[in-house]
Amino acid sequence: MTQAHRDRRPLAAETPSVAIRMADGRHALVELSGDLDVATASLVEETLTMLIAEGRDQITVDVAHLAFCDCAGLGIFVAVDETARATAGQLRLTRSPPQLARLLALAGLDTVLTDPDALPDHHPEAVR
Repeated sequence: MTQAHRDRRPLAAETPSVAIRMADGRHALVELSGDLDVATASLVEETLTMLIAEGRDQITVDVAHLAFCDCAGLGIFVAVDETARATAGQLRLTRSPPQLARLLALAGLDTVLTDPDALPDHHPEAVR
């Protein structure tokens, strides 16, 4: 077995952690960690869609601790952004790790979904 085969990601995905850190009026801050892929995307989609249904259509997703994201995860972000835009809202990703930033750029979504300044002022890691 080659080194490349030994270094591959395990087949079992790490279930993502979805934490709603702030919900105020139309705004929500959600922190994601773990793996976002075809096996785990429905949990994230359900949470983000629930926020929009509750009237929170200005959603910032802090992805600093997202370990992995594939095209299924990107699809969720695009779909939720489209749903939010139907009510004049939006979904924004902030603090993207290098792998996700590259994937967003390759997909042409870096200028559509990302906002490095999207963290609210009172978030402990906000830089203003």
